[in-house]
Amino acid sequence: MVKREKILAWAAGAEPISTPPMPAQARIDAGYFLRLVQKGHNLGPPAAAAMTDIGPSCHELRLSADNGEWRVFYHVATDVVLVLGVFHKKPQKTPLRWIEICRKRLRLFNEA
Repeated sequence: MVKREKILAWAAGAEPISTPPMPAQARIDAGYFLRLVQKGHNLGPPAAAAMTDIGPSCHELRLSADNGEWRVFYHVATDVVLVLGVFHKKPQKTPLRWIEICRKRLRLFNEA
């Protein structure tokens, strides 16, 4: 049986996802890792980690670049990989604001 690739989608909501100027290598790495997830791979450390604070089947990509750390939050559903948020990580702990934004976007997705 051939495994179908998941669709990659960007979450909609009151606050559209806008990416700060992420360096080229971080964008390439993000695309590579998201493509692996689309193909059914389960990523683990150091590239990704579970984000159960956002919801079930939610994860963060951990990307390093010349200008610091970047995070891409995503949710893996049956037929879609949903990007919930992208941000330039400066504090050690993920800001609660980002967790709340991603929870809201996931809720909107689940209600659709």
